[in-house]
Amino acid sequence: MTNLFIAPILFHYDFLETLCREAAALLSVNLNDENKYQQFKMAIFLSFNRYLSDSLLFLPKEEAENLLSQLTPAIQSENEEKTLNILNSQIDFFSEVRSEFLNIIKTLNK
Repeated sequence: MTNLFIAPILFHYDFLETLCREAAALLSVNLNDENKYQQFKMAIFLSFNRYLSDSLLFLPKEEAENLLSQLTPAIQSENEEKTLNILNSQIDFFSEVRSEFLNIIKTLNK
């Protein structure tokens, strides 16, 4: 798998919007200010994609490379539905990655 930063979840995906709202609720962050919202969204975007990419490093090399080759066209075409379908069907633990990410955020609020 490449050493470059991969962003399977793009900045404009609804998945990211939902993740941001959930994270903001966990942290009791008021995102009514558009500038603060964009900053928060950027932080979630970078953090979640990095967390997801790091999680993929646990896959066998061949499996990770196959996944990346499947994801690349979906990411390049900015097709959220296809991207999420690939992630959900090829990575048994994708929903767990999302849950774990939100649990980490929840612990920040303690």
